[in-house]
Amino acid sequence: MSNAGKVNGTILTGNGVDSGYDYEDTRSRSVHAEVDVSGNYWGSETTAFMNANPWGSLANVPRIYDFFDNVNRTAANYDNHLQSGGNAGPDLTPPAFLLSATPNLSNAVNVGVTEFILEFNEPMDNTVQPVVTFDTEFPFTELVVEPVGWTTATFPSSTWRGSFSVGIETGDGLHTMRVSGAKAADGFEIPDDTSHRFLIDTRPGTGISNGVATPLSHREMRLEWTPSLDIDVKGFQILRARSLTGVYNYVAAAPAEMTMTIDSGLDSDTT
Repeated sequence: MSNAGKVNGTILTGNGVDSGYDYEDTRSRSVHAEVDVSGNYWGSETTAFMNANPWGSLANVPRIYDFFDNVNRTAANYDNHLQSGGNAGPDLTPPAFLLSATPNLSNAVNVGVTEFILEFNEPMDNTVQPVVTFDTEFPFTELVVEPVGWTTATFPSSTWRGSFSVGIETGDGLHTMRVSGAKAADGFEIPDDTSHRFLIDTRPGTGISNGVATPLSHREMRLEWTPSLDIDVKGFQILRARSLTGVYNYVAAAPAEMTMTIDSGLDSDTT
């Protein structure tokens, strides 16, 4: 290696095949008084010499050509040299990144509360909540996911959850998710990620689906839905339950052309 800029954390031994030097600096001292080549590993022989002659002792390191070989040249500062090559060389470990996201293209989203799950490749800074948004058009920030937070299965966690209530008004189509501000446990802030997409499809099926419930008061709720495309459907029965497993209570009967009814007689926070 010759005439380098700042070089740190590198294995520099074995570079002098022709000249015998691992580092040469032939630049004028009037331009560069000193070059920073500190914190490198120079091999066992040169390391032993540097241990006995630390930077500042004005020693002429045999494997370095610089000011101490020619006073008109730059001085190579080898301070804090490494004792082994184990901690030298490039860090090949990938930085933190968003590994996977749900929803995705394998599971279309319909009307209802959709859970968003972000999986990162390494533990994250759980004191920082990423901002998760989505839309069909750039910059994909129109619709904001409500944070639930990091899971507690491991600490620090690498899994984040959020939710969004999808309605007909959200808009069908291919949406792009934008994840901003996520920070790894080691402090690395992940650049905004827009590589994950999912489909929202609220087109009606063969029964009452894609419903939207709008509160009118603490006793009434307006229920709306898109009409069925199945010509064999003559009508519907509308039932209500607090969970998918029931128990279901009768609300109304509706002919096929009907797309709205009022659910009344409700008890706030209990029905």
